[in-house]
Amino acid sequence: MPLASPPLARPAAAFSRTRWPSRNAWRRAAREWARTDGQTWAFIAKALLAAALALWLAYRLELPQPSTVLVTVFIVRSRRVARCWPRVSIASLAAWPA
Repeated sequence: MPLASPPLARPAAAFSRTRWPSRNAWRRAAREWARTDGQTWAFIAKALLAAALALWLAYRLELPQPSTVLVTVFIVRSRRVARCWPRVSIASLAAWPA
C-alpha cells in the first residue's frame, strides 16, 4: 500500500488578509459602548470604590458594626434613591428655620 502524499499547499493568493476596522469605526464602537454598558460599569466601579473606602474607614474608626456601612453605601448609591436627593435637600432647606 503506497503512502499518502501530503496535501498540496494553497497558493498565497487564496489566503486573504483580514482587514481591521478603521480608527473611526473603533471610535464609534467605543462611544456606543460608553453610552450603554460603559455607564453601568462606571456605576459599579464607583459603588465598589465607595464601599471599600467606607469599610476601611469603619475599621479604622473601630465602629462596633462595620458591616452596616456597606449596606448604607449601597442604599445611598442606589439609582432610585439618588433621584430623591435633590428633592430632599431642597425640602430640608425650605424647612430650615431662618
